[in-house]
Amino acid sequence: MASIGRQRGHAWRDRAFFVGAAFVLSIAIFLGGGTQIALVSDATIQILALPLLIAALFRLMNGPWLPSWRAPILLMAAALVLALLQIVPLPPSIWTLLPGREFAVDTYQAAGIPLPWLALSLAPHATLYSFFSMIPAAAVFLAALQLDASQRYRMLTVPLAIGAVGVMLGLAQLFGPDPESITFYRPANIGYAIGFFANRNHFPAMLYSLLPLAVAWTVMQVNSPSRFGAFWLYFGCGIVAAFLIGLSVSQSRAGVALGVVATFGAVIIVLRSLNLSRFGRWPIIIAAVGLIIFAGLLQLGLIDLLVRRSIVDNARSSIARLTLEALRGYYLIGSGFGTFVPVFKSVEAPEDLSYYFINHAHNDWLEVFLEGGIPAAILMALFVVWLLYRCFVIWFSRAFTQDAGGRLLALSASFSAVLLLLHSTLDYPLRTTALMSVFGACCAFLCPGPPEPEPVPRKGSSRSRSSRRSSH
Repeated sequence: MASIGRQRGHAWRDRAFFVGAAFVLSIAIFLGGGTQIALVSDATIQILALPLLIAALFRLMNGPWLPSWRAPILLMAAALVLALLQIVPLPPSIWTLLPGREFAVDTYQAAGIPLPWLALSLAPHATLYSFFSMIPAAAVFLAALQLDASQRYRMLTVPLAIGAVGVMLGLAQLFGPDPESITFYRPANIGYAIGFFANRNHFPAMLYSLLPLAVAWTVMQVNSPSRFGAFWLYFGCGIVAAFLIGLSVSQSRAGVALGVVATFGAVIIVLRSLNLSRFGRWPIIIAAVGLIIFAGLLQLGLIDLLVRRSIVDNARSSIARLTLEALRGYYLIGSGFGTFVPVFKSVEAPEDLSYYFINHAHNDWLEVFLEGGIPAAILMALFVVWLLYRCFVIWFSRAFTQDAGGRLLALSASFSAVLLLLHSTLDYPLRTTALMSVFGACCAFLCPGPPEPEPVPRKGSSRSRSSRRSSH
């Protein structure tokens, strides 16, 4: 009985841990669509995610590790430590030797002020905000990593529903009489479908990243008979349909293009589940054909979008050129996370000034390199190597020791993670707490979870009664 009591205590803690992971991911998708520094909504998510992060670390230190967890955990820890190292004060004999700090030396000398101790970051407060911004994604990643396959699927239920609600909000913003009154952020892309986001490019990013996960979730409802199986099947199909509708009305070229890829990825996920379906092949074949037809229509919409916006836009190429120019002065150790705006302004010439305020490089790979220097570039390269290795294992190797449901979720997560990284070459979707948290969950799904626990025998069950009879 004492053993059963301990098991039930563990079951209660496991349930609370699972609920916390699902809650943080849900609230991140709902409130984490802004990109400005020090938003109240982002601070709220970070405070709510902190207990989950502590609980995940505690479980990790006191529980078993799987070999595939080690590399991503170390990479995540290195990224957090790098941000903290950038705000550590250094003596003048060290920071004056770093490239890009000459203007600070000249300023202090011109003012007749002795050189103080300064951090590696040019704006330590902005770097500290950047560190805090990684807490929700880190918490979701570490928590999802320690959930088994069935818990991972259940963890997605509410976030997927919130994503569908975001689509309905986006339709109201696009076709409603007063779209400005139902937007979450100021300023925002008024007149576009943006859902819970401030940027019209990040709304379709949420949809194409959640679409493969929603398809895998729906397929598992087909393959897992339950009392409310029909309801959950219709629920999943409704979520997928909402995401497809949202992609069709989004006005982002990169978002729609990657949405086409995500739709074809959903087709692959459906076709790979043929041998799992208890309803036979024809329903899934029909669903796959429907997704292919929609992908074709979406591609036609992309062509029309490109034609209507055919005026040459040099903004991104100009921003990339100036970012590379700034990178020459900070490539060694970086300017500090969160310092893009002042560093970018320092290299702008009068002829480079534009009507729009440039808050990011629109190429997150370049921006992270500028802010983190060679150490950040090394971490990004190591992460890409790890991601490609995990994708190879999931798609082609038998070394992925996971059941069919876990493999299916890993397949969908590989699509979502890769698409978000591709989008980051043209924009900055992972600068939002919402998409960063989805990305963290996808990285966790790429790794096998712990084995599912055996059910705890209830008091008065036939097994416990038979054991009592045998004891007598």
